[in-house]
Amino acid sequence: VNLNIKCIGMVDNWIPHENRISDKFLNNYFGNSCSSFVTLSKSVANEIKLNFNKPILKGFHPINEFLPVPISKIEARKNLNLSSSASYILFFGLIRKYKGLDLLIDAFSIYQKKNQNTYLLIVGEFYENKNKYLRHIDNLDLKNKVVLYPEFINSNQTRNFFCASDCVAQTYRSASQSGVTPLSYHYGLPILVSNLNGLIKPIKNDDSGIITELNSTSIAKGLNEILQPKALMKFRKNIQSSRSNYSWKKFNQRMIHFIE
Repeated sequence: VNLNIKCIGMVDNWIPHENRISDKFLNNYFGNSCSSFVTLSKSVANEIKLNFNKPILKGFHPINEFLPVPISKIEARKNLNLSSSASYILFFGLIRKYKGLDLLIDAFSIYQKKNQNTYLLIVGEFYENKNKYLRHIDNLDLKNKVVLYPEFINSNQTRNFFCASDCVAQTYRSASQSGVTPLSYHYGLPILVSNLNGLIKPIKNDDSGIITELNSTSIAKGLNEILQPKALMKFRKNIQSSRSNYSWKKFNQRMIHFIE
């Protein structure tokens, strides 16, 4: 490494979701090569601090400026052949163990017993055994309440799912931050998250959703809270008013100030 060249590490995740024996070595090698770090969350910055005493920008996950513009719920549901009168909870993204889809399915089973016109949309590729989840859904007698789209979703279809849904659920077991959150902000969709440092900051700052503990009873209670009509209206309004705080322009301004 040329010590005369300032090297700034842009870090999405510091601790991998699935550990490998080489992780510590590679992190140390990368970290020693950097003079400072830029992160997308306070959570990641704190993880780096445990290993390196170097300047760190605690940033945020900006909203993609090139996403398709939002459309109405009516149009989005028509595009997906979904009911115009039902409520839809969205789980979006690659399906991996740390994302806690099993916890959400358990919570949904509890919630929908008293709210039968509600459906769970599971949208994303399976990175673990899909049959395990299908059996879980069958065992809870939810086959007619869960709609599966187990495949890669392009940007136009992503818009349809976010605009068609009433809320998005991120019942993760671990997280440094999530790209689902800025997607939700772009499309004005209220968010339910588990109580993790990597997820709760925008929810707390903007009052844009519900924070739950990492168990099915708490998540079911959170679903009941977030899907109340007045709550949905409030959260959507708060997202609308705070969305500009997560622009790439603001992120770049903070990063340039940090570098200088």
